[in-house]
Amino acid sequence: MAEVDRVSQVTNNRFLNYYELNTTDRIGNHKKYYMCSRRESAEKLDLMTGADRPDGVVMFALYGEGRDRVVLVHQYRYPLGAYIYELPAGLVEDGRDVLLRADGHQVDAVADAAALDVADQVGG
Repeated sequence: MAEVDRVSQVTNNRFLNYYELNTTDRIGNHKKYYMCSRRESAEKLDLMTGADRPDGVVMFALYGEGRDRVVLVHQYRYPLGAYIYELPAGLVEDGRDVLLRADGHQVDAVADAAALDVADQVGG
């Protein structure tokens, strides 16, 4: 079985951090693996806690009379130096699994984040 031997945090940023993992594959070879996460420390990474918490969402929304059109957003992306079309996406607030709507209904935080992000990005 492959194992993570050690996790080192390389950056300490507000929205995204970079981690270096020292691993051993199933036949005993040692390798480095690199990952990014919104978690603020190595101890809070899902691979360390065993949790399975989403921290982002991507939404594939159809609209139109025949539900034959896909919602895309046009956003500027600094690493590309250009505007691109992409699916609406957003972040799930840390520690929020279920939200309570104003009308008293419980809503899954991932679905709610997706819906709010689509509304925000497409001007709804």
